[in-house]
Amino acid sequence: MGREPLQLGAREALVTCVACHPRQAVVAAGYQDGTIQLLGFEDAEEGPLRDGSDDPVSALAWDQAGTRLAFGTEAGAGGIVELAAS
Repeated sequence: MGREPLQLGAREALVTCVACHPRQAVVAAGYQDGTIQLLGFEDAEEGPLRDGSDDPVSALAWDQAGTRLAFGTEAGAGGIVELAAS
């Protein structure tokens, strides 16, 4: 309240889904162009996790430890991005 809204991951492509990390102040954002980025709430830092493929991201989910991010696309592709434990 009384503050400007926080804007993360400003890109031309629309965000199609998000998944908040289970232990850290970051969120994974999937975009209409197939890109997936890791975005920090505190520092607004961006980290690419997957390059665009023109296949919109339709699902994102973290494992309980927050070291793996599963994704799916509208065309049925999917995968897991492994991150270093922190």
